[in-house]
Amino acid sequence: MNEYSGDPEELMRAINGSYEGDAANRGHLKIFFGYAPGVGKTYAMLKAGCELQERGADVVIGYVKSNVSPTTDALMEDLESVPPLTMTSDGKVMHEIDIDAVIERDPQAVLVYDLAHTDAEGSRHAKRYQDVYEILKAGIDVYTTVNVQNIESLSDLAASITGVTAENRIPDRIFDDADQVEIIDIEPLDLIGRNKDGKLGEEKLAALREIALRRCADRMNKISGSARVRKKRKFYTDEHILVCLSPAPSNPKVIRSAARMAKAFNAQFTAIYVEPPDYDRFDDGDKKSIRRNMHLAEQLGASLETSYGEDPAFQISEFARQSGVSKIVLGRTNTKKKLFRRKPSLPEKLTEYASDLELYIIPVEHKTPYVEHKKHSAGGDGAGKFSAKNLLVMLGMIAASTAAGYIFYALKFNDANIIMMYIIGVLLIAVVTASRAYSLAASLLSVLVYNWMFTYPRFSFNVYDKTYPVTFIVMFLAAFITGTLAIRLKQNGEQSARTAYRTKALLDIDQMLRQAEGRKDIIDITARQLTRLLGKNIVFYPVKDHELQEPEAYPAEGKTVGENCLTEKERAAAAWTFKNNEHAGATTNTLSDSECYYIASRVMDRVYGVVGIDMDGEDHIDSFEYSILISMIGECALALEACAA
Repeated sequence: MNEYSGDPEELMRAINGSYEGDAANRGHLKIFFGYAPGVGKTYAMLKAGCELQERGADVVIGYVKSNVSPTTDALMEDLESVPPLTMTSDGKVMHEIDIDAVIERDPQAVLVYDLAHTDAEGSRHAKRYQDVYEILKAGIDVYTTVNVQNIESLSDLAASITGVTAENRIPDRIFDDADQVEIIDIEPLDLIGRNKDGKLGEEKLAALREIALRRCADRMNKISGSARVRKKRKFYTDEHILVCLSPAPSNPKVIRSAARMAKAFNAQFTAIYVEPPDYDRFDDGDKKSIRRNMHLAEQLGASLETSYGEDPAFQISEFARQSGVSKIVLGRTNTKKKLFRRKPSLPEKLTEYASDLELYIIPVEHKTPYVEHKKHSAGGDGAGKFSAKNLLVMLGMIAASTAAGYIFYALKFNDANIIMMYIIGVLLIAVVTASRAYSLAASLLSVLVYNWMFTYPRFSFNVYDKTYPVTFIVMFLAAFITGTLAIRLKQNGEQSARTAYRTKALLDIDQMLRQAEGRKDIIDITARQLTRLLGKNIVFYPVKDHELQEPEAYPAEGKTVGENCLTEKERAAAAWTFKNNEHAGATTNTLSDSECYYIASRVMDRVYGVVGIDMDGEDHIDSFEYSILISMIGECALALEACAA
């Protein structure tokens, strides 16, 4: 058995010598598809491999699980096996495909078990389908197996039948884009007889079988649609399906339902997330959920859109009108009944804003409504956080309002002027602290101090005038509402300022690249603008004569580019990105132990450079920054292409 050493030089040699396959020479993918374990997918794959070998083809086993059954083991003996990598993960010994060995062996076809498998920690890729994709790019055909519950958009449906959610899944595009899918089908009763210890009954197996057959039919419909496109016929109907994203635990189910609907209608598919002004206050768990749901939607074929505002229903309806959306898919909102009129739910508001659109409400299992979590941790001065500084500001502002009120009181001004000073104080507190907690506390404290200092009897919380309680209530509400509005205005202003800054960065780079002189100038301009946008160190690998050159380091303001971003391991990750024209490195599922996140600066399939972003331990890039980042790198590639012409 071979053991993967993780040697960067070894990986570089493999990259430089093996991965030259392009789209024209890419291998063919054949999937043996079944509705449940035990239907005979592995046996059918091995038998097909043996028949192919009998016809003179060079066929090897990349990895097939042994001891599945005596018949499959017998077929495996008739085929050559490429020794797999031996990996150790959580104390368990695991076997993974040796991608480099398979490509070096260069057979006509390779057999791979369980396409949805998750690779062991330390592997080049996170998922086996990524291993297979790399083998396909080298021009080698791949035969593999998949179960219906491992298709991303069908995992919820399958889980509702079996009661078990499949942890290993593949994006639908892998299944849809396969060159051939052969469904391995047997009667449920026969399967029960074959697996006497099986836990699924005939009814559940029949339901899974129906889903598998329908999914294959949907794939054939998509292939027919693609043929119509090639014949210049209309592919998309007038349907455009929009799914709403959120950090709610039920959102993945909503996304998968929308994806199935888009496939059924041959419709354009878009996913939208409305980012509120206080998004920065969301806790890390909610932010990760949003990014995870965005990634899921993208995997299922959706184009991603981000909007900004406090009213999601309005933003969604406006986007739907401008983009020609015909159907909106969202999750059911569980709202508790209250004594007084409750706040309208998102579906209700969408119905009001966009009565001409069809709304599809996906039922969810969660009985309690989901509430977005905000940060309230101690320490720091950020919005939503308690700090001694903010507390002192609040107390100081109340003291200043009291001092001004005392002057008005001494000058015999009426009570309205004194109350106005406290309202102004609360307004200023809201602007400075940017947290509703301080506005609420300041409103309450203002009422108490006013009562103590300026109502008869003074220096007491007792009041003799019956109208004072009403005055206190009005004062509290006026102060709190004013403070809340001030907070919203500040948040919207900050968001608008960030958006304007980022947009200006994109406009600036466009103008600067037009005036650039030569390749070096183009790269310098792009890297400097990226450091300004992201506040992160940038490492740029130029491409010359179809070869990756030595990297140039560009530190962000106040930072230095460490040697850990220029190691052989990092160069190997950049080289992989260059050769495969795909993202790699930190935050991805390929060479994820790298320090930098690598993106190819490309025009179509031609790569003109590789940009490395020093993530410095962070696990994501802001979604809006990411969209501008991609645009900047694209502008750079266009400029480099024009320079090379």
